[in-house]
Amino acid sequence: MGTARILGLALCTAGLWAAGASARAQELPLGAWTATDKSGAAVLIEETRVGRLDAAGEPTFYRATHEADFGDVIALERYSSQFPLPFTVTDDTLTLDWGADGGEVTYARIDGAPSGLTIAPLEIPPTSRRISFDRVDEIVDELARRRVTDQRVRQPGAYDTPEGIAEMHRVDTDNTAWIRATITDVGWIDAARFGRQASSTAFLIVQHSGDLELMVTALPLIEADVKAGLSDGGGFALLHDRLALRLGGKQRYGSQLGSSRGDDTLYISPLEDRESVDELRATMGMQPLADYLKLFEGEVAFYDDVAAERARAAVAER
Repeated sequence: MGTARILGLALCTAGLWAAGASARAQELPLGAWTATDKSGAAVLIEETRVGRLDAAGEPTFYRATHEADFGDVIALERYSSQFPLPFTVTDDTLTLDWGADGGEVTYARIDGAPSGLTIAPLEIPPTSRRISFDRVDEIVDELARRRVTDQRVRQPGAYDTPEGIAEMHRVDTDNTAWIRATITDVGWIDAARFGRQASSTAFLIVQHSGDLELMVTALPLIEADVKAGLSDGGGFALLHDRLALRLGGKQRYGSQLGSSRGDDTLYISPLEDRESVDELRATMGMQPLADYLKLFEGEVAFYDDVAAERARAAVAER
């Protein structure tokens, strides 16, 4: 189902990627770098991915393209939008120009991946841990309440204003903090102990959290419920795809779509295996991709079809 590959994306190190890089990619400043201003910012540059850690400790991952004729510019892509990342290397010093998103930052080479760019699962108790019926009921009731709130802020029109977006963020932040504390105490909210509805709500909270550690923690545990016939495969596929894209990889099941700046087309985010996507969706009990896309209005296209052209256009923008 691809969980092992996702965890590999989350846990890979600069050394592993640099060792397997092609001769073409050796022109890139592969490896790990930390900001020379001691702010704690860092980057991890791989052959097809760039991880960025800001001074606040927040990680962001991008898909990266660098062809031989791109010179000292990497084309980065995230959420179907691309932009150029010029770089300059002098001895063991790297300067990256993040443009409007941070300007020029100078880095020094370090050994190993920065800890903030290695997304490890949270340490939580196993789902075999026994808990009292009262505690189960308490968690199930709280999840039911939080499900209502989660869905309320996502109703059509609810997030069309800055106030609505702020309220969604507040709800998601509160739900994320609550579920992190809860699973640290009792383990994952699995269907066997808490029931399908409660487990489904836990998935919703994780899906909307944006918390990479939480997502990496939940994914294999949700997969275990799917394999046991206790959970819907569609939920696993949604989280798998969202996490893969957030980690700078490609999605497997075609569940994630996005739009580009100045383009009204809705794009299916990059796919691992376009030819096999319907077969993979079927293993999760999902409808064919063509039927799924009928749910969306307007033009829908595969981003993979325009990715190379968009990468070159981004480099030309420099």
